[in-house]
Amino acid sequence: MPARCWGSSSASVIVAQTLYASTKDHINEFATLRALGASASYIHKVILTQAVISAVVGYLLGIVLSLVVIWLSRETTLLIVMTSNLAIMLFVLTVGMCVFAAICAIFKVTRIDPAVVFSR
Repeated sequence: MPARCWGSSSASVIVAQTLYASTKDHINEFATLRALGASASYIHKVILTQAVISAVVGYLLGIVLSLVVIWLSRETTLLIVMTSNLAIMLFVLTVGMCVFAAICAIFKVTRIDPAVVFSR
């Protein structure tokens, strides 16, 4: 039975967690933007754009790593299969997880009080 290559899916989780943590780490900067009058839709757009860029870069790194592992194991007894359907599903999963992480971060950012900036 051939082994499925799931290296990209673990990269998806790491990218999504990194995105969420990065947004939480920069919560004061988003509060500053809100205090300066940035609209909520602008901040949402920034976070979602960051999510999509992170998803694409993370997916590309993960898929390249997976293909290298597949290529290196081609003459071993371990058969690793990466089909185009699996690669597409992993891309959709990666983007979905990053967008979900961005939405969670958006909820956190929209609840921040812009006055927090002035109390530092």
